[in-house]
Amino acid sequence: MNYGKVSCGWKRSSEGLEFEVAIPANCRALVRLPDGSEQEQAAGEQQYFIAQ
Repeated sequence: MNYGKVSCGWKRSSEGLEFEVAIPANCRALVRLPDGSEQEQAAGEQQYFIAQ
């Protein structure tokens, strides 16, 4: 069953790492970041930041 497209991307800045994650409608995801943290994300786009 196909619910839609999941996408993610990241970039490094002088202040840290920025991540953008998109989850399709009516879905949830567990996002695991490189610092070991986990975030439960509902449908939609979300940005995460890890300071360095």
